[in-house]
Amino acid sequence: MRRAKSIDELYEEVKGYDIVLTNDAALVTALNAKIDTPRIGGFAYTPRHIAKNEAVPIFGDGALDDLQIIAGIAKETGYSLKQIHSELENIRTIRRYKKDVRRYLYSEPSRKIYRSFQGLRTIEKLMDSYVPEDTRFFEGKKVAVIGIELFDDLDKHFVPIDHDEIDVFTDGRYDIDIIYEVGNDRQLAENAVSLIEKEKDNDTAIVLDTTGPIADAVRAALYRRGIRFKNTMSVKDLPQVRDYLQFLSLSLSYETLRVRHVRELLSGYRGELRQREDEYLLHKIEGHLSGRTKMLVETMKNIRDLTFQEVCDRVVGDAHRPQIKMVIEDMEIENLKVASKPVNELGYAVNNIDDLRHNEEIPENEKKGVLLADCSRSMYVDRPFVIYLGLGPEWSNVTIGKEYIDKESEAERNMFRFSVLLQQGVTRVYAVNSMKNGKRSSPSPVFEQIKEYERREEESAAVSGFEDVADKVIKGQWTAPAKVETVKRGDDVFDIADKEGWSFSKSTYNNYYACPRAYMYGKMIHIPDSEKTIFGSIIHEFAEFYLCYPELVREDPDAYTEMIRDRYSGLSSQQMTGIDWSRIRICMANIIRFIDSLGIKEVPLDRDNSERKYKNTFMEMHNCTKYSSITETEFDTHKHPLFGNFDLIVRNRVIDYKTGKSNTAKEVKERMDMGKKQDYFEFQPLVYLSLLRDNSPPPHRFSLVYVADNDVRSVTDEDFRISENVRDVVLVESSMREFLSDPDSPVKSIYSADGYKRIVENWSAFVNMVYDSGIVPSLWKGNEDLAASVAGAFGMSTKKGMENSVRAIGWLSEIVISGMYEEGTEVIVPMDTLERFLSKVDEDHTTASKQTYTEFPASPRVDCSKCSFFKACTKDKIELEGGEEDQ
Repeated sequence: MRRAKSIDELYEEVKGYDIVLTNDAALVTALNAKIDTPRIGGFAYTPRHIAKNEAVPIFGDGALDDLQIIAGIAKETGYSLKQIHSELENIRTIRRYKKDVRRYLYSEPSRKIYRSFQGLRTIEKLMDSYVPEDTRFFEGKKVAVIGIELFDDLDKHFVPIDHDEIDVFTDGRYDIDIIYEVGNDRQLAENAVSLIEKEKDNDTAIVLDTTGPIADAVRAALYRRGIRFKNTMSVKDLPQVRDYLQFLSLSLSYETLRVRHVRELLSGYRGELRQREDEYLLHKIEGHLSGRTKMLVETMKNIRDLTFQEVCDRVVGDAHRPQIKMVIEDMEIENLKVASKPVNELGYAVNNIDDLRHNEEIPENEKKGVLLADCSRSMYVDRPFVIYLGLGPEWSNVTIGKEYIDKESEAERNMFRFSVLLQQGVTRVYAVNSMKNGKRSSPSPVFEQIKEYERREEESAAVSGFEDVADKVIKGQWTAPAKVETVKRGDDVFDIADKEGWSFSKSTYNNYYACPRAYMYGKMIHIPDSEKTIFGSIIHEFAEFYLCYPELVREDPDAYTEMIRDRYSGLSSQQMTGIDWSRIRICMANIIRFIDSLGIKEVPLDRDNSERKYKNTFMEMHNCTKYSSITETEFDTHKHPLFGNFDLIVRNRVIDYKTGKSNTAKEVKERMDMGKKQDYFEFQPLVYLSLLRDNSPPPHRFSLVYVADNDVRSVTDEDFRISENVRDVVLVESSMREFLSDPDSPVKSIYSADGYKRIVENWSAFVNMVYDSGIVPSLWKGNEDLAASVAGAFGMSTKKGMENSVRAIGWLSEIVISGMYEEGTEVIVPMDTLERFLSKVDEDHTTASKQTYTEFPASPRVDCSKCSFFKACTKDKIELEGGEEDQ
């Protein structure tokens, strides 16, 4: 490409002139900063700077700002702010290229807005009629014009007849030596920022697409390294304005708001809502609020009865109130009642109109530092060190669909601007992505246009990759991501860790076994109660209340259904009312059936409801002060680091109510299988059986009661039995081998077909023979030698007998490997299976204690996308094969 003159070279060329015109604001600033001789008045200007200065002497008053223009047009036409602003932007763009704007306006509203616009005191009107020779500004002045080919139609009105043109290019060529191909946006940003010295941040500029994701990555990298960068501040950047706007917008949807939508916003206004209520409809908890929180919620409720000014006075603090008042006064809405239309217009103005006033100062540390220059709008950059990031299609200006633009002239302007931009600074670094949107990154089309424009006959103008743009492309990062230093507290940490006084619950162990990183996030991040968990809590409270005070429920069961529905309605929606009522009624009926089936003669009411953290709401409603020690009771064990909270314990049986979708006994078993890949693990039965074993005599049984299961049959079928909704996990005192080899083992039922008659008749001998083979269980299945030995021992030497022997050993292998056996609605867990599980818990507890002082690695045993903390995790997604569909 042609070599561009530097800012210093341009200054040397124009410093003898009285006025220098250019349409690049950054060049104006740079040239004025280099003035080294005494002068009266300014030196370098853009035509628009001059127009603003000349507005008062020409109009007798200043030019109108955007809000004043929009207000004037709205008064005449009645159109909305959004429509006027959109058309105004289009009209201004057309006028930069063509004088006859009306020709390119295709609708009556557009033409009507343009007619109104022409009658107002605007900068465009002044520029359109400006004659330099008739003004005192240019009188007797020697004028230089830099890059006149880059001026638009309005800019050219400010070029006097007597002027000298200064070319932005000089003799010679400029070629890019090296382009660095780095990686994704984050890596590109990290590598670029690593080149910047904190002490020299004012000497650095980064040219990039400031509206794209690369800009966010660069800002984040600068923040992480504590490097300052220049920031602008408009009304849309002010948090107090955005909060006020959000308060108005949310209030207009008050009836459908949930606590989670407003909790953080109201906390900023000194309100307080509990995180555990996040899923409740806000209007359903209004009656329980007090103080400032109640006032804020009532303001939201009555928002349409208040003016914008009244809402500001009620909600916004003293320090921020003047800023809000300034904005709503500029919009002339301070005395209007709050409604959707003015709120939408306020939101549009805040986000799109730069003329809105504010009185906030840019922080000192954001007035200096690295300059982030927009690749599509910049031309000159007055910094010695310039980093160019991206250089892709986003660096091109789009002209498609704009009939008023001469494509060839605009392409030439873009080429000139692009060529100059790429030559800014003294030291330059060019870096690009390896991939973009799943494809190899490609250079901006302007590179090919430049090559076509300047090429010699023997040269090809084709540009297919960055290899065609630079002399050399170097691939790979030049800096490694900063390594996280783990905390070290001495060599004795691991000895201390083993003695840490903490335990796993069933939920935390599920998380830890699935992935240690998930366990860490589970301890750090509070997941708000969902519709499902809140519904479950309500039903659990009802189960406890019915167990302790059955006579109160029997007096009027439907009243309790209404109580639950009213409480739950804050989480559900109006359309679900009928379904919710049926669901609640079915769950209540099944709980009553189940508790009645237990035949508990007397429930001890031996504990105070008022003394526990989460009190039973139904008991509080009826002033029932006592609850039972057999419900909602925490158990632990001194042998292993585990604890659990039992819904109900009846002698040597633990009962847990489930309100979600039911699982079959097979599914319950599979979720406890440590050797099987799956979507999630559920070790609750094993954890609770171990706690029960250490706190009561055998036999031990854990029952999962699915109160919402068989919803239709439980209502319509007189033969329905509540036991159909129960899955039992039973701990047997024997080992797996003892359980299997027992002559009365239930496993024999698998072998009921005629071909296995000999095996059934010699059952214990068959099991012991396989165990005594010396072969590990994982190799039993398909082992023809073992099958031949079994077939020979039990007179099954025929081909069919051999096949049956292989199949029989395979079934046995699957049971032994899983460590459990399921039959019907029951899962049987032998004692050695539980002991292996507890050994693993002990081992994981020791490891987790050590990791508390180092780090919890991301080592998933489940598909990452199924994890509750997937969005928070910084580890790249790990896909696991062999996972099952979540049931």
